[in-house]
Amino acid sequence: MAEPLRGEGFTLADGDLVLRPMTEQDLDSVFLWSDDPENLWFAEHELVQRRTPDRLRASYREISATPAELCIVEVAGIPVGAALLRQMSLPRLHRAFSDRDCRRVDLQLARPWRNQGIGRRAVRLLTAHGFGAGAEFQFGCDISSENHPGLRVFKANRFAAWRRRAHPAGAGWPTTWDLVCRPEYFFGRAPVKDHPGADQVMAADLPTGATVVVYREDPEVLIFMLHRAHQGPAYEGDWARTPPAGARFPAEPIEECACRELSEEIGAEIPPSDLHLVRGGDAEWWVYSLALAPGADVVLDEEDDRFEWLGPGEDLARCRPEAPRNGLAMAISSIRDG
Repeated sequence: MAEPLRGEGFTLADGDLVLRPMTEQDLDSVFLWSDDPENLWFAEHELVQRRTPDRLRASYREISATPAELCIVEVAGIPVGAALLRQMSLPRLHRAFSDRDCRRVDLQLARPWRNQGIGRRAVRLLTAHGFGAGAEFQFGCDISSENHPGLRVFKANRFAAWRRRAHPAGAGWPTTWDLVCRPEYFFGRAPVKDHPGADQVMAADLPTGATVVVYREDPEVLIFMLHRAHQGPAYEGDWARTPPAGARFPAEPIEECACRELSEEIGAEIPPSDLHLVRGGDAEWWVYSLALAPGADVVLDEEDDRFEWLGPGEDLARCRPEAPRNGLAMAISSIRDG
């Protein structure tokens, strides 16, 4: 049986906002926040699924026995929420970053204290502490795509998309996000510029993005092409059809950008070592190729409405404008020349 919370650890402050160690006496309040219907509505991880007070107390005790910091968020001495900073234990992230110091940030606030900037300030304090304590990467995990306040809190603290995770029907929210915070971006050392898309930011230094030309041999080489949904299924103009591609986030390694776009746009989880670099160096936009096995599942996101496997001639003819077509031509030449 895990030991009771001892209330040991750090205290962080930003004006009237304080993060202090959580004690056993705090757990009754934590239960009320966790059992709030709105928290349960957005719940995707183990701490905020409905449970009895005894079970929640046992869960927090178990976490406190691991490398973790459990905090109470106070404003002017009033407890208003709970925040956690702990070593990463989710298998999917542990596999991807097995040799790195990765930590996870979690936050929940009492309903009357939401939408006042408290969550943003608390996450900033906790994230800065995590990097100061040696973390190489920090994550906000399992955030529902419908939890707009939660996404805003993390993105305001320079957490960027790592993976969008689709869930089967009946599993709660259809998609959730794992967001990553890298110290170069968090501390303002990574060049940033505006992006017109939903994420609003992208890297300002080169390379600014990546294209992955996906192909299969069946038996001839066929090129995978997405049809973008932004102007409807009948649209055939510029940017209607392209390979998987996207802008790089500040401080994001370019190969991670390529893997993220593959995950988001076609549902393929592949390691960077499977990518073949076609165009790199000082190019503004890098191009990779990837062989996909025949019969591999393709799961599209909301940006695309369909896909096709195109043979010689069709592949280049359908890709416009010139910029993506040039990168595609280089990849096709590399693929078909062996």
